[in-house]
Amino acid sequence: MACDDARKLVGTWDLLSYRVTLADGQVIEPLGPRPRGTGIYTEQGTVAAQLMRTGRPRLGTARGIAGLDLEPRLLAQAFTGYIAYSGRYVVDALSAIVDHHVECSLVPDWEGTTLRRGYAFENELLVLRPSPSEGRHAELRWRRRTG
Repeated sequence: MACDDARKLVGTWDLLSYRVTLADGQVIEPLGPRPRGTGIYTEQGTVAAQLMRTGRPRLGTARGIAGLDLEPRLLAQAFTGYIAYSGRYVVDALSAIVDHHVECSLVPDWEGTTLRRGYAFENELLVLRPSPSEGRHAELRWRRRTG
């Protein structure tokens, strides 16, 4: 079973939605109504995820940000709408859990941590559910990239 689920995860996935249900039942979309993202699981056990809010403000540079003196407000707007990390993953099929062992991350606090995700395959979709936190339940829906 573990091998089957791990094999099903392998590939490139496109983010369809990211929704969080709060303790009071309100639903929010942290990356907006049309988020974009790519999740990659390799056969060798590597995971990489990049998720973003569409329509983030432009920084006015094509050189990247290293060494640039950019307005802090612009940087905050650009980067609060982006999630990126990579590392190793391990599947526990009996519990339907995939652990992402973070090695690199845009969020420094995630480095060296494990992001635990419940998973399910629903039709052609991969549904990931991070561990609930403070009454918040998140769900990310992904479609396998083809072609």
